[in-house]
Amino acid sequence: MMAELIEISEDIAAKIKDRSILVLSDAYPPYNTGGAEVSLHAVLAKFPASIRRKILVCTFAGQVGEPLITDILGINVVHLPEPAPWPYLTVTRSKSDFQQKRSSFLLGANWYERLIRKKEAFTAPNSARIKAVLNHTLDNPSGGIITDEFIDFRDSRVRTIRSLASHMKAHDLLFADNTRSILLGAVLQSEFSFRDSVAVVRDNRFHCERPTQSRIVAGKICTTCDFQCAREDAPNAINARKANLQYTRNKRRASLKSYNKVVVTSFELERHISPLLGTNQQLERIPNTYGDALQIDNLIECTGQKPTKNLIIIGMLNENKGQLAFIKAAKTWLKQRPDVRLILCGKGDRIERQIRKFADEHGLSRQIKPIGFRSRESIFEEIRRATLVLAPTVWPEPFGRVPLEAGLARRAIVAFGVGGLNESITHGITGYLAPPGDYTAFLDYADELLKDGCKRLKMEKRAHSFVSARYNAEEITERYFKLAFDHLINDNEQSS
Repeated sequence: MMAELIEISEDIAAKIKDRSILVLSDAYPPYNTGGAEVSLHAVLAKFPASIRRKILVCTFAGQVGEPLITDILGINVVHLPEPAPWPYLTVTRSKSDFQQKRSSFLLGANWYERLIRKKEAFTAPNSARIKAVLNHTLDNPSGGIITDEFIDFRDSRVRTIRSLASHMKAHDLLFADNTRSILLGAVLQSEFSFRDSVAVVRDNRFHCERPTQSRIVAGKICTTCDFQCAREDAPNAINARKANLQYTRNKRRASLKSYNKVVVTSFELERHISPLLGTNQQLERIPNTYGDALQIDNLIECTGQKPTKNLIIIGMLNENKGQLAFIKAAKTWLKQRPDVRLILCGKGDRIERQIRKFADEHGLSRQIKPIGFRSRESIFEEIRRATLVLAPTVWPEPFGRVPLEAGLARRAIVAFGVGGLNESITHGITGYLAPPGDYTAFLDYADELLKDGCKRLKMEKRAHSFVSARYNAEEITERYFKLAFDHLINDNEQSS
C-alpha cells in the first residue's frame, strides 16, 4: 500500500504543469556547487529553450524547510527538504527535529530514541535486516551505516516527488543523476510510465557497497569482492554486516536495471558497470564537464602566481585523498625545502587535527597550511597562486575533477595513477602520474617541475589545451542531447 502524497503549494503546481522531463539530482546550484552538480547544470543550461521549458529539476537542500521553487536559466528547480536521518526517513529533517524535541521532553531522549527505532524495525517489511543494523552496525563508528537502501513509497522524498510528478503535463523522460537519485527514480518508475529513462553513474557505489566507496581494505585495493570490508568495519558482527552489504548490492543493481540508458563518466566506471547491465540497456561513456569556460577565465585572469613555491592539494581531508599519508611521507622532503608551502584546500576536521598535530611535532607548521572549504571561485584563485597542483589520492576514484581545474587554471599536476586520474592526466604531457603508493617517484616529479620552469610552462599550456578540448560543455551537452533529448525536439516539430 502506497503512502499518501505530500502536499505541494498551488504556486509550485501551477509552475510545473507544462513540464514533461523530470531530472532528479542529490544537489543543484545555488545551494551546492560540487563537481557533479556543476557538470549537470552546465549541460542542462546549454539545451535549447524549448527543452529547458520542459525540465523540472528535483533536488534537496538542507537550507529549506518546505519545497521551494526557483528559476535558473529558464529551468524550474524545486529544492526539497532533506529527509530526517534514518530511521526517521518517513518525515523531513525539520519535522523530525520538532517531533524529537517534543517527544524527548515528554519521554526523555534515550527512551524516545529506543521507541522510534523499535517501531521502525518491527513495522518495516525487512525488519530482520533493520534489527541487525540496530544491534550490530549502528554502534560501530569505523564503518558507518548504509541507509539509502531503505527507500520505498513511505520515504518523504519519494512522496514529495510523486506529488510533483502527478502535476506534470506528461512523463517523457526521467533523468536520474547519481546513486540516490537512481534509487528514488526506480521507485517512481513502478508508478509512472516514462517514455525514456537515463541513469548517470558518477561514483563507485554501484560496484562498492561500502559506505566510504574507497575499495581499499586494510591498505589494499579490493579486486574480487567477497565483502571483506565487513571484517574491518564490523569485527564483532561480520555476518550482519555482510548481509547488509548484500542487500545493498541487490537493491542498487535492481534499481539501475530499471533504466533504459546508463551513462558513466570514465573508463574506470565503464569497466565495473557494464557487467551489471541487462542486454537491452544502452551504456554510454560521457565525462563530466568543467562548466562555463568564459566564467572560469574571468575568475582567474586577475590572479597571479605567488613568489613562494605554493603546492596545493584540493579535496576533502580523508584517508582516500591521502593528504596525511603524503605529509608523513614528505616530511624530510619538506624540511629540506623551507621555501615550499603546502596548501590543503578542503574540509575534514578529524584529519585536519591529525595533520596539525603532526606538523607541530615535526616543525612543519609554517610550511603546511590547511585553509578549509573554499568556494569554486576561491579554489581557482588558490590554484593560480600555486606553482603546482598535487593529487596524492590513494583510492581509485571514479573520475577526478582536480586535473580539470588545474588545467583550466594553467597549472601542471602531479598525481598517483589511480582510477579516473589515469584518464584526465596524460603522463608527461599535462602532468605526471606516479605509480600508486610510490612517494619517492611522486616527489621526484614535483622536484623536476619546481626546478624546471620551462618544462612546467609547456606542461601548463598543454594541460589547458587538453582539458579545454576534451571536457568542454558544448561537446558534452551535444552527446547528452543525442542520447536522450533529441527526439523531444523532433516530437515538438511534428506536433506543431
